[in-house]
Amino acid sequence: MGMENLGKFDPRRLRVCADTAKPALPVAPLPPSCNYRGGRQREYMPEVDWILFTRMAALAGKAGWVGLAIYRLVVMRKTRTVAVNRQQLADELAIDRKSVYSGLKALEHEGVLRTKGGRGSFATVELLIEPW
Repeated sequence: MGMENLGKFDPRRLRVCADTAKPALPVAPLPPSCNYRGGRQREYMPEVDWILFTRMAALAGKAGWVGLAIYRLVVMRKTRTVAVNRQQLADELAIDRKSVYSGLKALEHEGVLRTKGGRGSFATVELLIEPW
């Protein structure tokens, strides 16, 4: 197979001038995991047990993502019970509020967590599985 009919994509036509060539950009270092600086936490996703992950992944809709977000909050705050603003959680996950409500219901039905409704969009969520 010849290279005579390649047209404008002929690799023999590619040239690099040494005087205008730019060096490759250096690779940015990876951020350290879970460091604290100035009282604020950096973004961090804790290690998730494979059995828990497959259990959440099998749930319908966005329930698995909601479960992973709740799991992250529990691990970062080092307590099994956390207060969750459902509207803020929906905004952070870029899903609608109804998906968060139905996700929490599905996780509660599955036995992963227990929710107690609060005023407005706040809820108290207790993780029923062992996070650590």
